[in-house]
Amino acid sequence: MEQTTSTKLERLTTENFYHKLMLSEGCAPIKMTDEDWTRLGKCIDDIYDHFTCRLLAIARLSGRELKICYMVKLNVPPVNMSSLLYVSKAAITLARRRLHKKLTGKEGTASQFDELIRNF
Repeated sequence: MEQTTSTKLERLTTENFYHKLMLSEGCAPIKMTDEDWTRLGKCIDDIYDHFTCRLLAIARLSGRELKICYMVKLNVPPVNMSSLLYVSKAAITLARRRLHKKLTGKEGTASQFDELIRNF
């Protein structure tokens, strides 16, 4: 029996890596392992119809850029993204703006990128 998207998302919240992504503001960053990132990508691809392949069909993305896309897709706050990737919040904002241009060919804001990815 095929699972619904909401059921798959619910199952995702029980994954160990999910709790690392959603750490509370002000907490020390919890290191995501390569295995965590791989499992995250597989879960997102399962839930969102081969999300990674569809993204890579549009543009060549680095591993870090894919991680940002995954986190945006799951509504991870930028402050958490910066902690998990060991960069400043400003670097995350700039990366999201650059990713918007990379995927659409047009200048855009970090918020426009987030909307694009959440609807992708």
